[in-house]
Amino acid sequence: MNKKETVYSVIAMIILMVFIFIATYAYFAGIIQNDNIVNFNTTTPEALASFTAYSTNPLALNISLDDLSNTSTNAVKTDTGDIIVQLSSPSSSKTVYCTYDIEFVWDSTDQYVTPSMTLEGDYLYEISLSGSQSIVGDTSGHEYANINFSETDLSTFSWNGSSGVAGRKAIIVNDATIYSRSATDTTATWTFTLNFYSLPVKQESVLGKNLAAHLTASNIIC
Repeated sequence: MNKKETVYSVIAMIILMVFIFIATYAYFAGIIQNDNIVNFNTTTPEALASFTAYSTNPLALNISLDDLSNTSTNAVKTDTGDIIVQLSSPSSSKTVYCTYDIEFVWDSTDQYVTPSMTLEGDYLYEISLSGSQSIVGDTSGHEYANINFSETDLSTFSWNGSSGVAGRKAIIVNDATIYSRSATDTTATWTFTLNFYSLPVKQESVLGKNLAAHLTASNIIC
């Protein structure tokens, strides 16, 4: 093999290695996005930090005729759901962190749409969502943003997907952060409450609907 052929062979090998690296990265990135699980290397291949997000309790509201008969500025029916986010570091000397969004995802084809009436005075919501976050683990020296999710009318969410199709979703928390510097998990538990209010107006549009949804993590960056 002459010198020119050797140079071409080296160039071809470099191109092949770059292609394999890109393909491998794309494959594992797909796994991370689909499974809500991130494993990333901070020291050696044997020492991996781990991010996990899962929900143990979905949200559901079924509005009956009785629920419409008790007009009140307080919610007449509620349901609570959660999403739990965990991060562990491979070493107490290594601080790792991740950012993520939380999405509200419809599981049913019955979905809430913007009410036709105008909400005034003390009657601020027909159906709303509120939430809060609690942290256990590595909290020292870290300022956790988005601790609370203020009560918000569902009709104001920016939805991705067609109304009446299961899987329609909206990002409700942007760029939440979690830290860890211990093999013991740092755990962020987000608890959300779906609220229904009986109003002094016609509300037939929500009567008999099965409003079912769950919470998930997305746009995870570690």
